[in-house]
Amino acid sequence: MRALLSFGFILLVCRMLAADTIVVPDDVSLLQDAIDQASTGDTVVVSPGVYTGTVQIEDKQGITVRGAELFFGVERIPCWSVAGEASLAVVINGSVHIVDSSGIRIEGITVTGPGIGMLVDGSVDRPADDVTIYGCNLICNEGVSLVLGDNFHRFSLLCSNLCASEGIEPVARISPNIAEVLGEKVLNMCNRRYFASDEMVGITAEGTEVVVAVIDSGVDHSVTPLQCMMWENPGEIPGNGVDDDGNGFVDDIHGWDFRDGDADSLVGTSLYWHGTFVAGAVASAFEAQRIRSGTSASLRLMDLRFLDSRGMFYSGDWRKLVAAIEYAVHQGADMINLSVYAVRPPPAYVFEAVGWAVAQGVAVVGISGNDGAELSYMSSWPELITVAAVDPESIPTDFSNWGEQVDFAALGKDVLSFMPGGDVSTASGTSFAAPLVAGTAAYLIAQEPTLSPAELENALRRTAVDVGAVGHDPETGWGIIR
Repeated sequence: MRALLSFGFILLVCRMLAADTIVVPDDVSLLQDAIDQASTGDTVVVSPGVYTGTVQIEDKQGITVRGAELFFGVERIPCWSVAGEASLAVVINGSVHIVDSSGIRIEGITVTGPGIGMLVDGSVDRPADDVTIYGCNLICNEGVSLVLGDNFHRFSLLCSNLCASEGIEPVARISPNIAEVLGEKVLNMCNRRYFASDEMVGITAEGTEVVVAVIDSGVDHSVTPLQCMMWENPGEIPGNGVDDDGNGFVDDIHGWDFRDGDADSLVGTSLYWHGTFVAGAVASAFEAQRIRSGTSASLRLMDLRFLDSRGMFYSGDWRKLVAAIEYAVHQGADMINLSVYAVRPPPAYVFEAVGWAVAQGVAVVGISGNDGAELSYMSSWPELITVAAVDPESIPTDFSNWGEQVDFAALGKDVLSFMPGGDVSTASGTSFAAPLVAGTAAYLIAQEPTLSPAELENALRRTAVDVGAVGHDPETGWGIIR
């Protein structure tokens, strides 16, 4: 059988292998001295205590500064809540400046100021690159908690708590505006904005939950920022080997693996990276909207594996796709992200399944495809919200397909998200533009849960930035969703 799925991508994975561990104060008494001594691959472990003064990480590559040990694993409890309490054991009374450095990771530390809590910047010739803040508390004391300067490339903020000064100062000051760098430069996930008068720890998610079904190659739900965002079947008891809710699927806690016919994408045949990356992109777009507005809405990711270990599907797999669509609708998904497309016409029953899902009130977001050609097959179906790709300069990419059925465009070049295992990476393709639109759409549903798919598309039109010919055009549809 011929493979029916194809997608273009460019993948970059950066891994740093620890070469040595420096413990403060056991090995080196001062935190700054330990950082100055650290070489590429080293980890500076900071023992519990209070450390005073500004910490400068300058002209460094590939070092980790780790405070509290972070033990996640309780699903549906926000990881910012778990990290917030644990990270209070290691406190820096001062600021952390990351300058002209790359591959820097800060974990499990509370930074109090005064002044800027954390600064990330570089020079034009040497921007700060691949910086990750994970499981930290950034407390604003006479200043903003986080400043991203003019010269940074990739920055990830994960599972952290950030203070905003009673609405006067923003949670973070970013130059250029965060709307211009979302997806390209900033991966923002599972973070909580709070105000100085709020209780910082022990907060759990409240508000509207929106469920997005990711029909793809499976999601690595062990990745911490995704773990607390996974959908949980309320009618199923985990691991008891019984179909508790009588839906025909045993122990389907997070969804179903239609490729292997079991309850978990991490069991059976090996997981292809594509679905985890897509899920992370959905979550990143949703979280950017949530933390910017300060609302308490939450996203749940339903994992419906359809593609095989090479990211492919075949002519005998169309019924699996239909079954995944039907599962999503029956189990209460608000939206489906379908970052797949075919190179030959699907059977009529696939079209009917998509139309049925939309008629049931479940929007389906799809991709234009990566052939640099006119739309074909599923991407041209009017029932889908079809998404094309643009580059960071808002120019349509040379690989993105075009046509009158393109509804919107989003960043599709060098998008930031997760690989299985949790590494932050970049990839390109319309497969990763679509989930940025799906995440934004999910946030709109959280604000207005009764939106129909048609009303949702109209709401997206109101948020889109028109960059081509006035109105609709074949390359970017009604505009770019940021």
